[in-house]
Amino acid sequence: MDYYGLFPKFKLNRLLGDEERKYQLKQHQPAELDGQSMVPDIKVITLNSHYLELVDKYYSAKGIGSFVAAFGFFGFSMAYLTVLINTVPYLRWTFSGSEKELLIFTLMFVPAIFLLFKLLKTEWFAWTHYPVRFDRKNRLVHVFRLNGLTYSVPWDSVFFTTGLSHRKDANKDYYISGHVLADDNKTVIDTFCLPATHSDRKQLERHWEFVRRYMEDGPESVIGVVDFCLPITKKREGYSFGLLYLLSGFNGAPLFLFPFLLALAFIFSIPRYLAMVTSRVPVWPESIESQCRVDKDDPYRVDASANPEHPWRDIFRKSSANNGK
Repeated sequence: MDYYGLFPKFKLNRLLGDEERKYQLKQHQPAELDGQSMVPDIKVITLNSHYLELVDKYYSAKGIGSFVAAFGFFGFSMAYLTVLINTVPYLRWTFSGSEKELLIFTLMFVPAIFLLFKLLKTEWFAWTHYPVRFDRKNRLVHVFRLNGLTYSVPWDSVFFTTGLSHRKDANKDYYISGHVLADDNKTVIDTFCLPATHSDRKQLERHWEFVRRYMEDGPESVIGVVDFCLPITKKREGYSFGLLYLLSGFNGAPLFLFPFLLALAFIFSIPRYLAMVTSRVPVWPESIESQCRVDKDDPYRVDASANPEHPWRDIFRKSSANNGK
């Protein structure tokens, strides 16, 4: 789980760092997987001969950040409202003890409430997800920004890396960044991410190889590992699937922890669902859709309509194989 890029935002108009250069992932160089298989990582929305569409790296943990933010926002707001109710009617506005106490509480609570509301809005009243579309036929990557705008960048010009531009906290994961560079090929002017995150940087190469091989070798080289697609094409995620998806993140944990993890997933599923119903579904503009027409008889077309009847079995099996990341 890692929220960097969503809050705080990625730093732009900066030079590539040494670590980013060291761990660059090159489009024309196969990853060394040491006998492991490439993985779609339960992040595919749709795949066909023309493009591969994935969710963003914030999708998996959606609900956890807003739970913390909502708890803090409503808690601080109620506390400050209580202070106002118990103080304002009795003020004499002589800047005595009561006025000073109100000023102190205001300086403490108002910035905290504002910050927590800003954090809450990164998941609520935003977008259900931020898709990334890898357009194989046009050799482009189409990106849906956090503000709802989109852009396209040539696949071959993107600087992909598992190197970080910031200090990694112990409880945070590594992830794959796609840096859009200026003409000098060293200044970062925009950043998007692939959806997979992992505590082991090397494991990310399994997901990278899935994307890289699709773009370089075609859909026939990866379709064999895609047997589940996220049911969110042009619609919001349902509550039951959201709960199931959160639970899949705990797969592989000791069995005796399951009741606790089930309760935890249920708690996080509520703000996740609120995030979904209060947010807009992303829609690609016609300028991008017109470049991505898919044949009706495409033999490599895979989406959620082909998902198994009981998706929990497949999700948990895949999640276990991917070590829960």
